[in-house]
Amino acid sequence: MIDPVEAAGYVRAAKSALDMIKAAKELIPKGKDKDAVAHKIEEAEQALKRADAKLAKELGYPLCECTFPPQIMLWKEKKRRFVCPNSACRSEKSRPATGPILVRPPRRSLRRVSSHEAD
Repeated sequence: MIDPVEAAGYVRAAKSALDMIKAAKELIPKGKDKDAVAHKIEEAEQALKRADAKLAKELGYPLCECTFPPQIMLWKEKKRRFVCPNSACRSEKSRPATGPILVRPPRRSLRRVSSHEAD
């Protein structure tokens, strides 16, 4: 099984590396080389988005197919539903009754039990 913490670390490292490459691209003089670098960066960004979607799916998150690669739907507590982050879509899905996603532990009442109730 995928370790979510470790996988998230890899994704952050990849995004960070991509950001550094984007910054370095600006140092290249305009022309054919800069266009080729820009194209490769776009390909890398798309590959990273696909990897993010695959990881999210393996971790049990729902995906919205309004774009390719798919959008990772995010849990909105106020709506109690998963919502597509794409502003042109905003589709919603309810949480499955059972499944691997645990957004947070269930809330428990902090009511004190009297000594009479404990027996």
